[in-house]
Amino acid sequence: MMDIQVTPWLTREATPKDLSAPMHDCLWEIAQEQAVLKRMKDTGEDWNSASGKVTQQDLRGHLDVICDDNGFKRIDGSGKGRDPDVIRTGENIKVRIDPAELNKAAAGVTPEHDSQGAYNKAVTGADGKGVDINKKRTVDDWIAAVPGFPALPDKTRAAAINAREREGVDPAKLATIAGSRVFASLDEAQQQNLLARYGSKDKAAANAEVERLASLPPDAGNLNRLAMVGSAGFYTLNDTEQKLVLDRYSQESQFRDAVDRISKQPNFKDKDDVSQANALELLRRYSTRTGKGYGDVNEANRTAVLLAFYDEVLVQPDFKLNERHFFTPEISKQNTLIEAFARDRARQIHG
Repeated sequence: MMDIQVTPWLTREATPKDLSAPMHDCLWEIAQEQAVLKRMKDTGEDWNSASGKVTQQDLRGHLDVICDDNGFKRIDGSGKGRDPDVIRTGENIKVRIDPAELNKAAAGVTPEHDSQGAYNKAVTGADGKGVDINKKRTVDDWIAAVPGFPALPDKTRAAAINAREREGVDPAKLATIAGSRVFASLDEAQQQNLLARYGSKDKAAANAEVERLASLPPDAGNLNRLAMVGSAGFYTLNDTEQKLVLDRYSQESQFRDAVDRISKQPNFKDKDDVSQANALELLRRYSTRTGKGYGDVNEANRTAVLLAFYDEVLVQPDFKLNERHFFTPEISKQNTLIEAFARDRARQIHG
């Protein structure tokens, strides 16, 4: 049970501490509120629907419970205790269902901000009207289970709530990710990029990698890897391409260093998801060249070659990076530009 405070007789407005204050000025109103809340929990109806269907018998039953729990005689005069018509403003009344389950937003939801909008949508009934009290309790419990949720940026909190509602997302795994130290250490844009894509269908490699990284400490290597994996570009790659990029990122320090640097550049961050995906895949392919232009380049200079390859080839207008996805370089115009870079420019960086 929990306590509510009796409000002055004929209270008409909510108070900052009691959003349902108008229902708390007498035992009969409190009983009506309890009856409506009980029906909402049982049926999933919103307040307006449920309040129109509770009966006088329902109200009497809840009023009897309130009287018994708080030492009042029942309205029919049975039992022992105080007169139920005589209650004092400010005194506590024990109730079985907390009205805050309906009215009070979870900790970390900021009124009139993005998190409030995402939260309202998440707790709305199936018909799009009012609050579904059962959904609200589930969402509130989930938010409470995310370590450090109130400390996250408001837009990140909104993105986390929206992600929870997305089909295919495991709420428990999402709570672990959003509450992890490595996630909290990402910048706001990186957090929101990741949350907008985590759980996407047919992206098993990316989803699994995000989940793995959430269990690790927030050192620079893990932060860079999580930022890359959670990016729009990485999630645009198909599952096979994702695995190949991850393998290359793990196995070759020069490729890893180049990707970490490029992903922070304005001329990467301002690209659409397809362009970013194509860049990651082409950087990976170029880094696997065994001969001219990469394989014969001194290891100390391979990162510089990849950086130049991105800046001087991939992002140039003639390359049309955003037009390729399931693209085969060997039969494309782009391949001519790649080969010219490997033959001429890479030799200057060769070392």
